Amino acid sequence: MDKNYSKLFQALDPVDVPEGLSSSIIAKIRKEQQRNARLQLAISAPLAFISGVAVVFTFQYLAQELSRSGLGDYFSVLFSDGGAVLTYWREFALSLLEQIPILSMILFLSATLALLGSMRSLVKNIQTNFSFA
Repeated sequence: MDKNYSKLFQALDPVDVPEGLSSSIIAKIRKEQQRNARLQLAISAPLAFISGVAVVFTFQYLAQELSRSGLGDYFSVLFSDGGAVLTYWREFALSLLEQIPILSMILFLSATLALLGSMRSLVKNIQTNFSFA
């Protein structure tokens, strides 16, 4: 079967490639990459701003929830009377877990991850748009 294909390709006349074809293809590919990068830049810039604002507000919410939860009292007991904590470590750990503001931590971490992801995309698209190579 392979011999049939090789005979077929040998019978064909060689095609002359126009001069500058590869450079024109590369230029069109770069132009398309820059167009895609501009579109992604238009999306990632507002997303970075919004997620940055969300980080600020979720941090404030987390700070409020941490102060309301009384975790500071648990840590002061941990450092002031470590022997009692070691004696009743299960009860101490369970009551500590009950007091942790999990929702506000999840919101803050989600906003932070969104900010990091959008900043990564923003930097990558800026580099693509403003590369002079």
